Amino acid sequence: MTLEEIAGAMATQLGLSVQSIESGRAHLEGRGARFIVSPFFGGWQVDLHLPGRSRLQFFEEDIRMLVVRIEGRLRDLGGGQAGEAVRAT
Repeated sequence: MTLEEIAGAMATQLGLSVQSIESGRAHLEGRGARFIVSPFFGGWQVDLHLPGRSRLQFFEEDIRMLVVRIEGRLRDLGGGQAGEAVRAT
């Protein structure tokens, strides 16, 4: 899959919007967080930026598992804007 396809799939499955795709990175936003998606050794890396928290990184080859892992982490965090948005969905 291409970066554009991965970003589109993540945006759809996680309820995000694609802000830009440039310089080998896709920037997505939504659910009170920013996401940066980039290629990583045959797979994908996602940096999750939540206000007031350290960056969380995810590495995965399969987009379905990447989405499951990110969704789980957002649910686990529970508080703040991301948690509010997760509970609302």
